[in-house]
Order: sequence, then structure tokens, then C-alpha cells
Amino acid sequence: MTENKKTFGMGKANLIGLIFGIPFTVILLLPYYFMYGIESTKEIRHFFIFNTFIPSIIIGIIVHEAIHGIAWAIAAKIPITEIKFGFQVKTLTPFAHCKVPINIVAYRIGTLMPFLILGLLPYIYSLAIQNAIVMGFSLFFSFAAIGDLMILWITKDIAKDKKVQDHPTEAGVTILD
Repeated sequence: MTENKKTFGMGKANLIGLIFGIPFTVILLLPYYFMYGIESTKEIRHFFIFNTFIPSIIIGIIVHEAIHGIAWAIAAKIPITEIKFGFQVKTLTPFAHCKVPINIVAYRIGTLMPFLILGLLPYIYSLAIQNAIVMGFSLFFSFAAIGDLMILWITKDIAKDKKVQDHPTEAGVTILD
């Protein structure tokens, strides 16, 4: 069996996340700005007030990783016990790690779900109802999903019939042939 890695280090993920995450967040903010004006856009800062932001972030990060694990378990039809949850102290990065090889399609589903559930859906909702706090939440969790979107990008060329192993310490996968 040959192995081919499609990974990047967590430190690199954090750095690239900052570089691409800020413009990505600004682009996401533009429709809200054009729909509701500068004053409504300024109200987004209310999400970042300490008593709203900190609990949202702590709970949201836990939920983000849980979504990965649950989505991988459902999509790959594996027990949730095959998912390891933890925190990489060196890079200050929480993680969900699938311990067994799964099909790349199931892997992509599990990788994308936190962005959809915590980023995109609240984003659409906030645009529909002009809610600055929900917009702030969606922007933060869209930004937080940049690493996941990077994983989807580097795995885009993997054939749909391939099995992959989630890498235990880096962002990405090992393709199993």
C-alpha cells in the first residue's frame, strides 16, 4: 500500500488562515454593508463585547469540533468512538481527528459541516433579518473555518473512490492506495 500525504502544519494553517481569513471576512461583510448601511455594519462590534464573545467562542469551538466528529461518523458510517477530540497546545488548536480511514467524500462532508452550520447558515439568516450579533457570530466562525476550507482545497483532486486517513498532527489527509 502506498501513501501520499496532502497536509500542512497547524502553524502554517494558522498563519495562512490569518492572511486569507481577513479578506475573506471583509468580502462576507460587504453584502450586509450594502443591504443595511454603515451604521448596521458598525453594530456587529456588539458581538465582540466580552460577555457575548467569550462564551460564544468557547461553546462554538467545542460545537465546531463536535460537528466534525458527528458528520464524519454519520457520513462514513463509523462509530463516534473512532473520533478523537483534543487540543494541540503547541499551536493552540482544538481538533477532531478521525482515527480510521474513510472515503474522501465522507471526509469532505465532515470537514465542511462546521463552516456550513456555524458560518454560512447564520450568515444567511443574519442577512435575511438584519441581525448584527448573528452576523458577528457567522463572520467569526467563517473565519475559524478557513483551515477546514484549506483542507478541502488541497484535497480537491483526490478521486471520489479513494480512502483517506485523517492526519493525527497536521491538517489534511494521507491518501491510501
